[in-house]
Amino acid sequence: MSNSTIGWQAGPAERDTLTLVYGCLITIFTCTWTVLHLNVPGLSDKWWEIAMRKAKWMAITVLLPEFIFAKAVCDLRLALKNLHDFEIALKEKHKDSLQWTDSYEYIGHTYSWQVDYGPRAKRLYKILGLTPPDDQSRPIESIMKYEGNDLAARSSSDAEEAQADRNTTRNYHTTQLWTLTHAYLADMGGLVYYTKKDFWENNRLEYYVLTGATLSLAHSWNPDHPLRGLVLGKGDIEDKSKADWLLKFLAILQVTWLVLTVIVRGASSLPVTQLEIATVAFSVSAIATYAANWWKPKDVSQPIRIPRIADGDFELDEVDILALSFTRRLTDFAMAKDDVEKTRAYQQQRVKNDVTWIQGGVPLIYNIMAAFSVVFGGIHLIAWNFEFPSLAELMLWRASSLMSTILPLIIIMPNLYLNYLATTYTDNKLKSSFYEIMKTLYKPPADFQDTLKRLHSSLGDENERNTPPTRTSSSTFNERPLNNEEDNFNKSRLRALTHKLLTFFTLWESSKETFAQKDYSTLKARQCLAWILIRASDKALETYENFCYNNSITPDTWIPIKHHIRLILDIFKRYEEEEDRIQTQKEAYTRVSKFLTIGGSILYIISRLIILVLLFTSLRAVPKGVYDDTPWTRFLPSFS
Repeated sequence: MSNSTIGWQAGPAERDTLTLVYGCLITIFTCTWTVLHLNVPGLSDKWWEIAMRKAKWMAITVLLPEFIFAKAVCDLRLALKNLHDFEIALKEKHKDSLQWTDSYEYIGHTYSWQVDYGPRAKRLYKILGLTPPDDQSRPIESIMKYEGNDLAARSSSDAEEAQADRNTTRNYHTTQLWTLTHAYLADMGGLVYYTKKDFWENNRLEYYVLTGATLSLAHSWNPDHPLRGLVLGKGDIEDKSKADWLLKFLAILQVTWLVLTVIVRGASSLPVTQLEIATVAFSVSAIATYAANWWKPKDVSQPIRIPRIADGDFELDEVDILALSFTRRLTDFAMAKDDVEKTRAYQQQRVKNDVTWIQGGVPLIYNIMAAFSVVFGGIHLIAWNFEFPSLAELMLWRASSLMSTILPLIIIMPNLYLNYLATTYTDNKLKSSFYEIMKTLYKPPADFQDTLKRLHSSLGDENERNTPPTRTSSSTFNERPLNNEEDNFNKSRLRALTHKLLTFFTLWESSKETFAQKDYSTLKARQCLAWILIRASDKALETYENFCYNNSITPDTWIPIKHHIRLILDIFKRYEEEEDRIQTQKEAYTRVSKFLTIGGSILYIISRLIILVLLFTSLRAVPKGVYDDTPWTRFLPSFS
């Protein structure tokens, strides 16, 4: 062997500052970049808008990694819930509408949709606190099977056999699988359709996103379901997704290498830098977020356009729309329900990136953020007794690390209580006031509703030319010719008024029992409807009362019914005053919450920025052993 050759050679026994900084920065960058699974941009979004959006969320990932992880978990939960809801809607409502056949000459191809949960789905549902789906007897596969008519007996003539073969319709059936990846794509705004309402706008088609809520049982489509005719496999979505598994694999290897290095250095009593500790914290966050986003498509640049005109609406009065803007919910939870109404009433052209599962008085995302902030910030506390160039930097590190650990709890916990005060507490208080106010209507005059019914029927149809009635001493209404004053009275409005009053009392009679039990949840829809009826009738009622009082032959006989109608108006005004007072309380709670949230968020971001600055300033004076390399790492490759 020549003396010029050499075998395996160990690396240097020391590492330099540039290698240390470069390796940590590359790890942090790969952790923050690869975990981003942003929603699909809108069709009208410009390239610079998309680029700025990515840069913004990159910064959010660096400053608020606990939010990114919590959102990933809630997005997974939302996709699983919508997947189950779609299966229910498919079985109970859309089974026939989501099966179609494409024909060409003697070939027919039938398509249908079926939900596939994938392996170990029940365990995943239980972990996330969802109702698990029914057990599937066997794994589902997307198949295309031949359903033609095989010829049991063939002709002896080859020509006749060939002709019979040509005349036989060959039917194929493809079962398309709606998977968790499909549910994710819908929640991300990756499926868009256009509707008749805004067929053209600015000389182009106007598309709207097909979200998971619109695929549930609560939504109906007219004339056809937008998924009818759509051929979309899981592979098609993965082809549009830019999830670079090689990059993620290399990132995981780099993270593993770094974590092992820190552990070995600690076991070997070698000092570790603050930058390495922070990188470990980002690595833990990235791995947890990777797991939560495992099935979610990444960087889908264009939504899939469904070539079908569709229109529809929610059928139920109480539609449980789970996805809301996190920012809106956190800063103005008393008004967050308005966003739900807007989501129902108006189509969306893009799903914003902060939209996630937010439901209930204590949304799950709050709890996850509070818990994970303790983990993420707690890792920084490992450097509590590390050496710093100055005492001021040491105190800044301790204060900032402690603040970033506990501040989310300080922000979230009072907000949960304020959320309770602004929603559940004030709503129950308003309902209780409504209950007390309505007690006075338990015993209306005996002839009250009968009088209303006679009045309503005496008015006839809207197009008839009967005159308004007047009260007589015998408690009946007689007609007399119109004079100039009476000609100004709107008869159709009067008939609508009496109809609304009768409807109100019909609802009230059926609600008394539940009112006595204070079953507010049962009465919610009726309560709202009842007061809408009275609200709409206020001016018309006063107009009619004045008319009857001024034109009745014997005014005193009108007093009982007049007093009771006046009582209804007084009750309504008292309720409005109570409603305004409670609304003022809600706004006050919201202002306090907004101040707490904005102020706490500013302090948290400042603490995170201080930590980021100290990561690099602390390198100007470190213990000598920081640059001593552990022997085993010199033989392992680093993917930095």
